[in-house]
Amino acid sequence: MANPAADILPPHETAAPAPGLIEDAKSLWLELVGLLQDRLQLAALETKHAGESLVAMIATAVMKVLWQANMGRGAKPPAFKGGVPMIHAGVLYAP
Repeated sequence: MANPAADILPPHETAAPAPGLIEDAKSLWLELVGLLQDRLQLAALETKHAGESLVAMIATAVMKVLWQANMGRGAKPPAFKGGVPMIHAGVLYAP
């Protein structure tokens, strides 16, 4: 038996040739394009997350300034030992 595959496969069906250099290059190119798309998508998501974090930080800073401005008005009631701010007669009291 010189060619065992010829005995198994009919004459019009032959084994597929191994992929060549061009097919490998095409496959690598498609993989590279997919990786670049993934990287760009990741960069966009990270930029979005950074923007949301920046907005949260700015809002927190503004609220801190507003809170401190409101805390400066009015005297604290005597023996105020609770750790919770309260409003009495339109005045904010805080520990």
